[in-house]
Formats: sequence, C-alpha cells, structure tokens
Amino acid sequence: MPDLPERDAAAWHRLWRDLDLQPPPGLGDQILAAYDDPKRHYHSRQHLLDSLRRFQAVRGLACEPLHVELALWFHDAVYRASRSDNEEQSALWASRSLLEAGADTEVADTVADLIRATRHDPEVPEGDAALLCDIDLAILGAPRRAYHRYQRAVRAEYPGVPEILYRKGRARILRRLLGRERIYATEPFSRRLERRARANLTRELSGLAGQEEGSA
Repeated sequence: MPDLPERDAAAWHRLWRDLDLQPPPGLGDQILAAYDDPKRHYHSRQHLLDSLRRFQAVRGLACEPLHVELALWFHDAVYRASRSDNEEQSALWASRSLLEAGADTEVADTVADLIRATRHDPEVPEGDAALLCDIDLAILGAPRRAYHRYQRAVRAEYPGVPEILYRKGRARILRRLLGRERIYATEPFSRRLERRARANLTRELSGLAGQEEGSA
C-alpha cells in the first residue's frame, strides 16, 4: 500500500490476517485511491486514518473488533457529495470484497450493515454500530478551531450547490443530530464529547440561520 504510513499499512495486512482471509488483489490501493479523490475535502484519507486511530483507543469496547475495523476502512470508500446512497454503495463494495476473499455471508452482511449505520439515522444505534458511528461523528465534539476547519471542508465538497440550498440542507442535518436524546451512544464518547458537540452544532445552526436572515 504505497504512500501509507507504515503502521497503517501494517494494520491493514494484520486485519486481513486476523480475519484468516486474503484480500482481493489491489483492494487496499483501490480504497486509498477512492479516499484520495481531490473532490474530497473532509471525507478523505485523513478522515479514514483519524477514524482508525480513534478506534484503536476504544478497541476493547467492540464485540467484534475485526468487523468494526474493516467497516471503518470501507465506511466512506464511496463518497459523492451529490448522492444519497454512498453508505449503501460502500457497504456493497465491502460485501463483494469479503465474499471474493472467501468470507462467509454472515460476516459480509455484518460488515455491510455496520457501514449502513453511518447514515446516522434518527434512531441511535446499538452495539458495534454505535461504536462505529461515534467514531465517525467524533469530529462534532472537536475544539472550536478544529470544528471550523471541518465546517469549511464539508462546504468545499459541495462547490456547485448554491449557498442558500447548502444552508438549508446542512441545517436539516444539524437539527436531526441535535434532536437525538444523545448524539453519542457509547459512554466514553458521550462523556468526553457530547457537551462540546451540542455547543458546536448549535453554534453552526445559529450561524446558518443568521446568514439566511442576512440574505432575506
């Protein structure tokens, strides 16, 4: 896996070895090439690597850590800002790859369902899906400066969307997350990040509303 830090390349090979499977030829490079698409400003290789490193810190919380780790590699493997089926397409890619590698259907389906959970539907997930989603949403609880960088990066992924439409769509997502009883389903993430995530989302939502009023 060229251009990947040694520890991450080693983790990829160790993961498949622990699964007792041999990945399809070139799969790792294909995944990295997808994350390296220049149209990605947040859902990039850096997001992938950040997610994998966060997982290592909470690995002991997973019931099936190998499945969660593989789901993280694939969770944004397909990402086009204009589409609503990215998670489904990423899940299907993971499932096909596992079946090609000789995994049984149950494993392929489990990993695919974990990836589908990152649609972040209103219902808070449970089990390993909860851990995966909390890792994916960890950026929401970042310090203010890092959160602002995240905001700008996400906006850059929608260059052709008019500002007013982007604000409405983004506000819809923020309200959905704030409407949950808990943004984070697992205790470690909720304890460390819940309060700051709600402050960040509320601040962003207020800013979006202010911009709409200013353009009215």
